[in-house]
Amino acid sequence: IYTAACATTWYVFAFKIHSKAARNFEEPDDDDDGGGDDSKVDPDDGAEHPRDEVKPSALRQHVIDITKQWEGSHRVINMDNWYSSVQLCLTLLKMGMYCRGTVRSNRAHNPRFGMFDKKQIKSVMRGSSLVSVATSLGIIAVSWLDGTVVNMLSTADATTKSYVHRRIGSETRQQECLSLVGLYNKYMQGVDRHDQLRERFSIASGASFKHCYKKLGFALIDIAITNLYVLYTLCEPVNRRDSHMHFQTKLANQMLFETDWTFTNGVRQRTNDSVCEGSQKGGGDKAAAEDKAAALKRDASLRQPPTPSFTSRATDKQAEVSYDQRMHRYCVVCYFERNKELIKTQWCDVHKVYLCTKAYVPSDQQVPAHVCPHAAWSCWDKFHSFYHPKGLFKKDGKMDRGSELYRLKKHSVMEHKASSAKKTLIFL
Repeated sequence: IYTAACATTWYVFAFKIHSKAARNFEEPDDDDDGGGDDSKVDPDDGAEHPRDEVKPSALRQHVIDITKQWEGSHRVINMDNWYSSVQLCLTLLKMGMYCRGTVRSNRAHNPRFGMFDKKQIKSVMRGSSLVSVATSLGIIAVSWLDGTVVNMLSTADATTKSYVHRRIGSETRQQECLSLVGLYNKYMQGVDRHDQLRERFSIASGASFKHCYKKLGFALIDIAITNLYVLYTLCEPVNRRDSHMHFQTKLANQMLFETDWTFTNGVRQRTNDSVCEGSQKGGGDKAAAEDKAAALKRDASLRQPPTPSFTSRATDKQAEVSYDQRMHRYCVVCYFERNKELIKTQWCDVHKVYLCTKAYVPSDQQVPAHVCPHAAWSCWDKFHSFYHPKGLFKKDGKMDRGSELYRLKKHSVMEHKASSAKKTLIFL
């Protein structure tokens, strides 16, 4: 996947998938020539194509396709030596864009006379530079000696001098160089930093498939999630120790607990109805209606109890609370009903309480008076549909010890202790 990312925000603006099958769709159809072109030479005549009409290499074509959306914008494209060449720099310059990047010494049309040779490394002082300028084309080539030879091309910079800091042994020294070296080191990190963020929680890297298109689909999802994190940090700067993990946890909880996925069942049901109507015009309508009624009845039996709309704001507090407050993260409903502390809870932003999303069915059929009678409900629904309307909890999330339910629980506990004491006396 060829990508183009912003140099400062690391946001990927464009990408292109390279495959052999893609060439079949990119090449023009020979039969449909659009009315004929005089400059095109028939290959059957044995004549060669003119030099100006030779198609660029596949690598340069990928860069041109990705950057075509910025044509005429006078942007600066930073690239490494895998992409850059003299031909690509001149092509981007004609398209109204500048470029800057390192280049391999064996690339075609490089000014070999202006590049350091391997034999000159020992005899030339570190920090020396050779500059070649083509004023008619607007391009410069720089060969800079920094431990090893670094060759660069640029259509966006001048030949002004600058300095970079280098650690030599235990000392940090200023080393002379051209200004384009410092600018290249400053802005040539967009794609690399995006790849670092993407690989940390990558879905594609954690699974292997027989078919490549499945892994490719997960890779595109990784790019989309990383772009979303970049926008999230720009809109809401988070001052956390690990903001990336916090974002991934928050996104997963929103998709699991706050996203309504029931619309897929409706789409599938409508699709099945349309198939039945098309295949069976006579008795298909009746069968489809019966199936739809059965599906609605089944969904109604599995549907959770109604919850007010303002209670749907849930976030995973496990990643937000520090380790010192670990014992404070218990479900208030579980603590009230069974005196059990749970760590895997969800945080309700409205009522300021921790709640779990599990349903605990009691072993005995007799339900105490202070406990919610709906045993199949989860603790989240019990709080919002039963305990909070009954006044068991205050506005700050603390338990109201003067409420009726709390008095019933206290009375039930005292009766249980009294009965246990009587049994102990009889046994003795």
